[in-house]
Amino acid sequence: MIKIKQLKPGKTYINFFIIDTDATFNNKISKELNRDPNYQIHSYTDLRFFLDQFKKKTKPKDEIDLIIIDNNLLTRNNPEELIDQIKTINKTAEIIVLTDDTDTENIPVTLEQGVYSIIKKNENAIFRIENAAKGIKSLKNFLAKKRTVRISLIIFLLFSLTVFLLIMIFMTRTLEGNVF
Repeated sequence: MIKIKQLKPGKTYINFFIIDTDATFNNKISKELNRDPNYQIHSYTDLRFFLDQFKKKTKPKDEIDLIIIDNNLLTRNNPEELIDQIKTINKTAEIIVLTDDTDTENIPVTLEQGVYSIIKKNENAIFRIENAAKGIKSLKNFLAKKRTVRISLIIFLLFSLTVFLLIMIFMTRTLEGNVF
């Protein structure tokens, strides 16, 4: 496990959970990703240990969980059940599958089952992982802003409707001769 960095409040951080039996590949990805101060890296070689730790983890509002799992670990277990288990623990967690296969169509996990991306495990994997993380962060920020704007719009419309109704009531009473 990589040492946890001190986080600054008010920032969106991405927690990378790398699950792969290849410790060398884990270390390589961890070192590359650890350069960004907004990334927290958690590296595991055992799937069950990861699930136990992931269940215990608290979920701050301003953090994104990105789970990077090796396809071999995924296919040794029931992939659908494993993805459902991860999504049950944290429904906003995103999953990326790493594969050694050149033909990704044979992978039993599909994007409809909750996997964000399937990335070939090669020298460019780190760049694809970083691009996927930036895309996920942008998407989550966009959705949060969209919710905020929608809530603000609803509040504004309710306020406008209330003011309109009060004006109509006041105008009706004024025309009838009763102010109050």
